[in-house]
Amino acid sequence: MKCAKLEEEEDRHTEAMKPVKCHISEVASLDDRAILVSFQHGELIPEEAHKVKCGLYAHKKTGKHVVAVALDDDHVFSGTEPAADSQLAWNLIAVRNKRTNKVRIFPTTSVMLSPVSHVAKTSSVSVVTQEDKDRLRMKFGSRKQQRLLENYMRTRTDTDALKDKLKNAIDNVSVEQASLQPIVNASDEAYLPPMNRDAATVDGVYNLHDIVSAEELASLKEEAVRIMKEPQNEGFSLFFRETLPNLLNIGNSEQVLEAVCALLYADLLIKFLNTSVKSLQKQKNIICPYSEDINSKIISTFTMKSANGRLRPNSLKDKALCYLIVLGLLLTQFKLNLELLSKSLAISVKRLHQYCHQVGAVSSSRASSTVILKLPLPPLKQLQTMMKKK
Repeated sequence: MKCAKLEEEEDRHTEAMKPVKCHISEVASLDDRAILVSFQHGELIPEEAHKVKCGLYAHKKTGKHVVAVALDDDHVFSGTEPAADSQLAWNLIAVRNKRTNKVRIFPTTSVMLSPVSHVAKTSSVSVVTQEDKDRLRMKFGSRKQQRLLENYMRTRTDTDALKDKLKNAIDNVSVEQASLQPIVNASDEAYLPPMNRDAATVDGVYNLHDIVSAEELASLKEEAVRIMKEPQNEGFSLFFRETLPNLLNIGNSEQVLEAVCALLYADLLIKFLNTSVKSLQKQKNIICPYSEDINSKIISTFTMKSANGRLRPNSLKDKALCYLIVLGLLLTQFKLNLELLSKSLAISVKRLHQYCHQVGAVSSSRASSTVILKLPLPPLKQLQTMMKKK
């Protein structure tokens, strides 16, 4: 029985080994060739084959075909397909249809895949700093270069360290609030005495007590009475000497006394403008020896406080000059001779005309040095143009 069974199995195996006649229906071209891949360091597990992603790409520069296979994000393999003209012979794959017994033949190409390493997207070129260059010059440069570099490094300043020092110094600086007060108002009219540009008459444009109060004028009465009793020219400006006789006959005694006090205040402004800042500091800022109130008023109104004492910038000198011109207009019945102020201050008449126009006074005639205050007032000029020094 065993021998019979063995013979039957041998017959079936023999029949299976008999060649089968097939009909070749198609031979594929090289463009449709199959690509067989193999891994350089292992084999693909059949259970993981369904996870594989693959593709055939053309290299941008060479044009060669590149096969890429990705098992996952961390395992990527690639290989370059050999050129078609480099193949001496092609391996073929026959695919048979069991039902029709037809065979299709495909040429194949073998590609060996190797793993692709992930390279971080950072520049492999190190940045050469100035310090690296300096070290190279110190080591390999000539003696002259080394000496120059040593001198440069001794004098070179670390800008970052300097900025930190400056920042710390600024943070530690304390400034008195009084020194932060603005010198002038942002408006052009801050340099002018209070003015009523809508006044119906010339008398209403300026008020003497807006320039110097009645109480401040009263502190000058004692000196004004002495001058009225014994008129003298010594120690007073040309403007004071020429204007005083006209004031002594303007009206009653009270009006005359107030006018002389105002003229005395105008003369103190002339004295203030003719005195340098250094001289003021040496004199301990004493402008008016007759009245402490008037002295404080002039110093506080026309100077500014600083760490080195009181200063008198050009802007405040111009302010004092505008106040003086208005006082002159009030004392001369709104008709002021600029020649007297020009000689008293050593300032040209042409320049005084600029300040006069600012306070509303205009020339009485084309070539005259006399200015008058009349309505309507001229428009206010830009103060920066008027202030420009020549």
